[in-house]
Amino acid sequence: MKNVSFICIMVLLFFFMSCEKDENNNGETSRRQITFAGVGDYGIFDPSLARDPNTGKLWMSYSEVDNSTYPANKRINTRLAYSGDSGTTWADSGSVINQATDQIYDIFETTWVYEVSSICYDANEPSSDKWKLVFHRYLALGTNRLFEHGWIGMKTASTPGGLASAAEIKLFTGKSYDADANNPPNPVLPLDTHHSDLNACLVFTEPSVFSTNNALYICMLGAKSSSMGIIFLVKYPYPAGPWEYKGTFLNNDVDAPAINATYDGFSAPSIYEKGGKFYLMVTPVIKDGSVDKYSGTVIFEITSLDSATIKRNTGIPEVINSVYGTADSFNGAAGYISQSTGSGILYSELSTSPSLEFKIFASMVNP
Repeated sequence: MKNVSFICIMVLLFFFMSCEKDENNNGETSRRQITFAGVGDYGIFDPSLARDPNTGKLWMSYSEVDNSTYPANKRINTRLAYSGDSGTTWADSGSVINQATDQIYDIFETTWVYEVSSICYDANEPSSDKWKLVFHRYLALGTNRLFEHGWIGMKTASTPGGLASAAEIKLFTGKSYDADANNPPNPVLPLDTHHSDLNACLVFTEPSVFSTNNALYICMLGAKSSSMGIIFLVKYPYPAGPWEYKGTFLNNDVDAPAINATYDGFSAPSIYEKGGKFYLMVTPVIKDGSVDKYSGTVIFEITSLDSATIKRNTGIPEVINSVYGTADSFNGAAGYISQSTGSGILYSELSTSPSLEFKIFASMVNP
């Protein structure tokens, strides 16, 4: 399945990366690596940012990659970090929000992993549910991702740290979901049945959650078997819902090559607000031999949230800004909020030399 090959950060099988070069593709030289104590053997990835309006503190949810008890597997946990100086410095909170676990599934040594998390503060909710975290949970068997045993999950709590003990909600599933006895309970919404645009989506992944003064939104990648999929938006209007499909920002098969002939699609969407306007960040995916590779971050201006449209020029999405990591590296999967002025856009990067390491960098670019 062409699209499924790039769904998660582990899909490169860890061995297909080029060696890093010293320069960045966009000439950016002021970036700095985000490091702190308390993370796993293979580093950190997938930053998502939110601000606590009561304290001014910034919170970052991120993926931690660690060893499994099964040698062929890796554990991917969700952790939290925080900053009290607008992102200039970060510290791990000590909270493991989602702990990956090893288990025997049938006769196989598998691991429940949690990745591509997104955090937000939702002022529409009562105090007990103001903090929200969404993520992709699935079973991993070595380098095989058993997406049929997986879903988009959500947790809510009164504080960021409280998410660690919060009950998980099985929120959305895709067409490939196997509702067997190993995967109770039923999802809140089998999202592939919700709208005709989503009927062919086997897997939903890369969720980005954010709130406005009257709704909660989640932007995701919908992966299909015969195409590169879509970047789309759903909305939960307060006070009582239900979830609504708002439309597709990007049709990867059409829009990616129209922007750049080397682009094979887009992944890792993230939405932020600045100056009263909303913006969509996505990671272009390019072919590296037979493998799909993340290649930077590009930004579009959203013209309407409630119709999921972005600014276009003669039908082609108009890129208004971009950030790239080390030349030829696997990089992208970025996070940003307007208050993170001390770090700018945070982006992820994978290196294999001298050893496998997942990294997060502060670009120092404030779009």
